[in-house]
Amino acid sequence: MGYPNTSAITGYRPIRELRIRFGNNLVRIFYFLHIKNTFILLHGFKKKTGKLPVREIEIAHKRMNDYLKRYGK
Repeated sequence: MGYPNTSAITGYRPIRELRIRFGNNLVRIFYFLHIKNTFILLHGFKKKTGKLPVREIEIAHKRMNDYLKRYGK
């Protein structure tokens, strides 16, 4: 899938954002591709503002680093 359903998070490579509309709600799920077709879902939240909240991105980034530390690259 490509834009507008998913896009890269600038400055947080390889984390990507999956965009979902559920009724009137906008939901975002951060994920990354680990090995071949293995996608690791890191964090999801209901988007309420125009920009992506840095706090939410940092949560996903921390979880990705923890995952890679445990299970390797």
